[in-house]
Amino acid sequence: MKTSLSVFLLFCLLLFSCDTNPSESAASASGSLANMTGNSVRSSPSTGFERSLLLKGKLGEDLLEMRLNINGSLVTGQYQVGEDQKSGRISGETDYVNYQRLAMKEFSEGGTHTGTFTGEWNEAQQLSGEWVSADGSRHTPFLVQPETASLYYVEEGGKTREIRVAYRSTAMDAPDKSCRITYVFPSFEGFASAQLERNINEQFKPAPVAARAAELEACMAHGKKDGQGSSITYSFSVNSLSAELLSVSLHRDEFSIETEKSLRHSQTKNIDPRTGIPYSLNQLFAGDYQAFFKTSVTEYLRTYAGHELGLTFEGLDEKSNINIYSDQIVFHFNPGENGPFSAGEMRISFTAEQIQPVLNAAGPLRFMVGRAD
Repeated sequence: MKTSLSVFLLFCLLLFSCDTNPSESAASASGSLANMTGNSVRSSPSTGFERSLLLKGKLGEDLLEMRLNINGSLVTGQYQVGEDQKSGRISGETDYVNYQRLAMKEFSEGGTHTGTFTGEWNEAQQLSGEWVSADGSRHTPFLVQPETASLYYVEEGGKTREIRVAYRSTAMDAPDKSCRITYVFPSFEGFASAQLERNINEQFKPAPVAARAAELEACMAHGKKDGQGSSITYSFSVNSLSAELLSVSLHRDEFSIETEKSLRHSQTKNIDPRTGIPYSLNQLFAGDYQAFFKTSVTEYLRTYAGHELGLTFEGLDEKSNINIYSDQIVFHFNPGENGPFSAGEMRISFTAEQIQPVLNAAGPLRFMVGRAD
């Protein structure tokens, strides 16, 4: 699993390295990490390179948010707990590079030592452990994970709405280390209501735990069969986001250690962000769009990528993968979906000018009406 783990860790570092505003420096922790926790750990001095992380999760049943600034083994930052957002400062040490121990003292805004967080980093960059009150009378588990976000500014009714798209992740490992499955999924914030946000986010959550466990078993069985292992990564991309359209593509990449090749399958959802309901084809297009796309796509498929495949496109259905961007739409065919598996992924794009005859002028694609290349 060294290859797949290296790929995963690189992916995590790229995904979660975000520029956040550094929190105010907290008071220096007194004593070493060993003095604070009773456990020794390798640590390095300050490197002069500061890394900022935003972590979110739970402290017991309460929401927990941490903003940490990590400089070598030194950690400073701020935290907020619960709906009333009780806040304070934290300061301590971590062996962050090796995903090992962390310990931070917690201070109130007035500077009183109120507790201590101790925990461990795992390979998915999650931090879990225990918070203990300063007098030792209360012990509460916590788990947080890094979060970075993209901001979209949506014009709606003469006002600008800020939509925040956070990246969340979780992972599962096979006991024999033959397979790892990583889930990176979006969390949308800023829509009209909390219920609407839940409705939208529910459509992008990872599969239930039972289904994930079954996929992990299948991945393990495949690894035993070919003597090698695999890694599977679920991720997503936001194609476009406006007051009337949310276009998101979900991806499944399977990487084989044996062949050192990756195979991708994707699914696109085009949703009305005002209702959380996916658009139908009739809401996106008008006229005889089936005949239009059947002719256009078939013509392209017959000579796809210079190969005389001789394929015929039978037409769109509600499960068709249509990625919608600001200036074009892209049909995405997964390997084997509309041609030989050896052809791999097939992507066929249409500019706004090309699809003018079949645009629904009253639908969410009306921003393309009259648009020329």
